[in-house]
Amino acid sequence: MSSLSPLKNIVATIGAIGALPSDSEQIRLLKRIWTITLALGAPLSAGIGLVYLLLGRRPLAVFWLISAGYWFFSLFLFSVVRNHIGNFGWSSQAYLVLSSFVMTCLMGGMFRSDGVIFMGLIGVLYAMVFPSRPRAFVMLLLYGLALAAALALEITAFRADAVRPAASTIIFWAIFINVAFFTVVTIYYFVGQRDRAFRLLEAEKERSDGLLRRIEKDLALAAQIQRDFLPRRDPRLEHYDISGANVSCREVGGDYFDFVPVDPHRLGIAVGDVSGKGIGAALLMAALRAAFRADVHPGYQIEGMAAKLNDFVHYSSAISTFVTFFYCEADRTGDEIRYVNAGHNPPLVLRTDGTLENLDSTGFCLGMFSGAVYEAKSVRLRPGDVALLFTDGIPESRNAAGEEYTMDRLIAILRSNAHRSAAEIVSAISAEAKDFIRGAEQCDDQTLVVIKKT
Repeated sequence: MSSLSPLKNIVATIGAIGALPSDSEQIRLLKRIWTITLALGAPLSAGIGLVYLLLGRRPLAVFWLISAGYWFFSLFLFSVVRNHIGNFGWSSQAYLVLSSFVMTCLMGGMFRSDGVIFMGLIGVLYAMVFPSRPRAFVMLLLYGLALAAALALEITAFRADAVRPAASTIIFWAIFINVAFFTVVTIYYFVGQRDRAFRLLEAEKERSDGLLRRIEKDLALAAQIQRDFLPRRDPRLEHYDISGANVSCREVGGDYFDFVPVDPHRLGIAVGDVSGKGIGAALLMAALRAAFRADVHPGYQIEGMAAKLNDFVHYSSAISTFVTFFYCEADRTGDEIRYVNAGHNPPLVLRTDGTLENLDSTGFCLGMFSGAVYEAKSVRLRPGDVALLFTDGIPESRNAAGEEYTMDRLIAILRSNAHRSAAEIVSAISAEAKDFIRGAEQCDDQTLVVIKKT
């Protein structure tokens, strides 16, 4: 086994010529086969050329020496370029087929050229190794035509019955045997490399499957934890009917809504949307929830709470990350709802007389600027009025035709269901949005909260 180690190292070194870290396993395999073939073919061609030179057959010697130079130059050029293996393979295949036919004709036939035509078979072989069926078919057709033409010329023009030296016959069959041996060795190496690639692929697949199972398990756990963060039931507050819902577009998402009792009379209601999607957004959402709940207590100020959350997000996340956030406080002893809107989609307030109001932004999105200041405003809700808080995943959702849901559609479904309970309005909007995008992938998280004055 030790005597084979240097040979294996040499083969590995030659096979690594032209390799790039970005190559796929298939490209690596093609490069190894091509470079090792050239490394074998170049000295073999040079050796045959020297033999012919010693025998005094200069034309054949020149041909084989030119071939050796071509293979050496191709190998050197590929070691510099290290790309376009398909083009290098194509040029080698075409050279093998065409040069063997040209030399056969120049030497006066198949026997007088000692069977050089058989060298073209190697070109056909490599056309089959390289994964291009049209190219392999063209090369096979080209070689078939060249061989047929050589046979026709042998019979008609090149006097195949002429007396030949015994050495020519020996060389003819020697070349044939060498080509056959070379072909067998190449196929053997190719099969070995292919099997190695399959083994590596299978091992990689097993590792990937294991990793995928772990990721799926972790995502399922993360999704469950995130669901536990959201309210499990609708809150109860005298004179108000309140309900909410959230649908993530992935296992975990960046949308957030919450109901937080401030004291026996007041209820805090929050809706947020973290920029981005997936695990990163979900982690920031979890951190935001913890900070938000820590800042809401009986003696807090809405403006100060929003400013603290802004600085927390600014210093706890990437510079390109932000959160749109709406928070309001409902008091069962009065009709006014105080709120701050940190760059969030303006909630809608639908009055019993059909008029519609927007609760516009009162400050920047959370995390955009350090030390941002927020203004608290209030809106009066009368019996029958409905406030709709939502994230942009609903009006900006698209169906399979690329059509957007739009705010107009959202307002229309709100108007047609305003007489119903908050939970029924939430269900109607959710069902309408789901039916609208049927056949298309949900591209963003969807969250909505309905506050109805009773």
